Amino acid sequence: MAALRTCLSRNVIEGIVLFGTRTDTAQDEVSKSVVDKAVDSSSRQFGMAAAEVADQDNYRAVSRWAVASLLFGLASPLALIGPFVWLLPWLGVAVAVVALRRLAEPESETIGRGAALTGLALCLVLGTAAPTRQMTFHWYLHREARDVALYWFKLLANNEPHKAYQLEQLPATRAPLDEHLWDHYRANEDDRTGLEAFVSKPVVHALLALGPAAHVHLWQREGQGTRGNRAEVVQLYAISYRQKGQRKTFFCLMTLERISDRKTGRFGWYVKDVDGGVVPPSLSG
Repeated sequence: MAALRTCLSRNVIEGIVLFGTRTDTAQDEVSKSVVDKAVDSSSRQFGMAAAEVADQDNYRAVSRWAVASLLFGLASPLALIGPFVWLLPWLGVAVAVVALRRLAEPESETIGRGAALTGLALCLVLGTAAPTRQMTFHWYLHREARDVALYWFKLLANNEPHKAYQLEQLPATRAPLDEHLWDHYRANEDDRTGLEAFVSKPVVHALLALGPAAHVHLWQREGQGTRGNRAEVVQLYAISYRQKGQRKTFFCLMTLERISDRKTGRFGWYVKDVDGGVVPPSLSG
């Protein structure tokens, strides 16, 4: 009985010691885990703070010149409105060049090269496109007006003044140039009176008299311009012919106008004015 008690007491003591050892080990593991987490958290906070400091040290402001050049580039499409704003893109080019030169300096503390290059490209493209578009438009106007004028001369050379007179009427009120045109004059007294006055003009009378013997060519372009939906072109033509074996020439100043319909997009030309007996300034001396 005494031996049994001694055995039980020994087992209880060993269990208490073992439990205490396990408890201390668990507490040590928990303490170690808490410490590790605290250290990791502190390290992360310190790393984030260091990164923020580094970002602040590496921060570089955007160049105001670069921003200005980009704004000029975005505003450059205004140059397509007309010649009075053609200077805008070229001011932008100058600003972009200044921006790029300042950004290229070794001691520069600003950024914005991409913005400056974008503004420079927009200004160059639109600064070139605006006058090119204008010149192309005027070239087409000149060619179209020349075609109408030469057709007017051709009708008179073919002894068709009734058709040539209709080219001096507004496109919206002009009678069709077909085989029924004489019927139109018979039925319309105002047009018939107008045709008689047209034929009696000295330049028209001379062209009808010369007929196919008159050789017409464009001498020079005197001017052109636009106003609203109207475009006007002034051209000087030389009419040459032979008389008694000698070549003679007289000049005719023609004003032609194109009227555009903004709703339909269509346009039509008419001969606005014809003035014969004009002497070019280059020959007046």
